[in-house]
Parts: sequence; structure tokens; C-alpha cells
Amino acid sequence: MAFAICLENCGDDKEEPDPLKEKADLIVGTWSIADNGVDAPNDASTLDWSNLSITISGDAAGGSIAASGVPECAETIWPTSEAWIFGDTQGNTMSRGDNVVVTIINATESSLTLRFPIVYEPPAPENGFLEAFDYTDGTVFEDVDYDVYVEWPESSSVLDGVLVWDMAVEGETSFGAEFEESLDLTDNSNLKFKYIFPADAFVDIYLIDADGLESELPVTFVGGTEDLQDITLDLSNAEGLEGGDPADLSKFSGFYIIFFTPTASTLNLDDVILGDVSACSSISLTGDWTFTFDK
Repeated sequence: MAFAICLENCGDDKEEPDPLKEKADLIVGTWSIADNGVDAPNDASTLDWSNLSITISGDAAGGSIAASGVPECAETIWPTSEAWIFGDTQGNTMSRGDNVVVTIINATESSLTLRFPIVYEPPAPENGFLEAFDYTDGTVFEDVDYDVYVEWPESSSVLDGVLVWDMAVEGETSFGAEFEESLDLTDNSNLKFKYIFPADAFVDIYLIDADGLESELPVTFVGGTEDLQDITLDLSNAEGLEGGDPADLSKFSGFYIIFFTPTASTLNLDDVILGDVSACSSISLTGDWTFTFDK
């Protein structure tokens, strides 16, 4: 009788399932961002994630995550390559090598949803100026608080993250900024912006320094296009007004992009960058991020 009982109860124990192995088997692979698959903090909602792809490799002991198609300024969200390990015994979280804790909201053979917080604020511009117009549609000049003097074209407003204004008749208008504390642009005297101007428009850059010296730099541009164009201007090429000395870039105190159009037209301006400033300085990545991927 004892022998029979042993045959019934003393056989090989069944191996308990390993939740980490099971979860690793589900998440390992290459994943592409799903349609409408990004829930971002408001300040970063303009980033384009449509080409995002991640490849998770490894096993229950951990591995690596490689990312591609990450938009400019967002490398903190998805680094090019980062190590990972599971953060708990059930495989509900992953700890990245950069100390970001990722919660696995959902993982199946064909779908993966990850959520994680990011704490990162871009450095403030130290020697330049940036206006990226990353405001809600309909924002006008009076809605924006600046710590320097800024001028927008009359009747202009923001649409899809771009400053847009209509010139009902021929006329002149400008966008610019003046600085109470002068800037030293000797190491980087570039002024960059994106634009859509009519082919018959005229554009001139006006500069001033702390001593009141003035310069101008006529602009040659591609007009009449439907898409935003990029332009980079070296302000050191500006000439003094009426044969005088040009503005001293070591004590730069202001600029204006002056537009003149001989006919009624619509103009667009975006990403105005002066000196040592990156367009990324306007984007705060801090907040909770959720990504849904398809395999």
C-alpha cells in the first residue's frame, strides 16, 4: 500500500512557470509605434513619433533596448541604446540603465504598452533667443509672456505651431526682439528661421547694438512655396546703415526681421533661433509618457 501511494504522490514535481521568462518572451522583439500610440505631456505634444521603432532583446535576466526614429530633442525619452532589467518578480516593471522605471501596462504577442515618467527640463537659453511658436491655435502676442521685448507682426496668430498673418494690402511689418542685457554673438552670429513668403516679398534684417549702432542684411530667399523653408544668416555679414560702422556683435541688443510685400498675401514664420540656442530649449519633456506599439 505504501509503495502504491508513493507511485501516486512521489513522482516528479511539475516545474513552476517563471513569470519573468514569460514576460520576456512577450516583450522581446521589434516593435513599431501604433497609430495614435503616444500620450505625451502637453509641452511635448508637437513631437513627431510616427517613425519610432524599438527593439527589445534579452531574457528574464534583462537585456537592452535599441530605439530608432526618435524625433529631435527627445533622446531623453528613448535613448539610442539602453540596458534594462525587470524591476519586480512578476515582470510588471522594467528598470532602464538611465534609472527610468517603465511600467508594462499591456504585453501580448502583437501589442505592447509602456508607461514611464520623465523628469527633464531643457537648459534655458544663455546667449541667444528662441521663439518656436509652440502655442495653442489662436494664440496672439498679448497671450505670451516674454522676459525680453518682443514684437509680432500686427494681426498675426499661431496656427499649427507656426506664426501666420495676412497682409490684406501691400505693406510692411516685422518680427523682432530687443535685449536689455546685450548678447555676445561673436562665437555664433547665426540667425535661423523657417518661413513661407510670397515670391514678390522683400525681407531685410535690421540689427542694433548697445551703443546704438545699426546694421542691415538683405535676405535672398525662396518665395512662393507651399512648405516651410529653412534659412541661416550670418549676421557678421551685415553692413552699417548709410556707410556707418555695423552693429557690434559683442554687445548685440536687438534684431528685426522686416517684411515688405507689394500685394495682399499670407506669410508664415517659425523656429526663430539667434546665437547659441537650440530649438530643443523650447520643449519640456517632464511628465508621464505612454507608448503603444504593434509587432
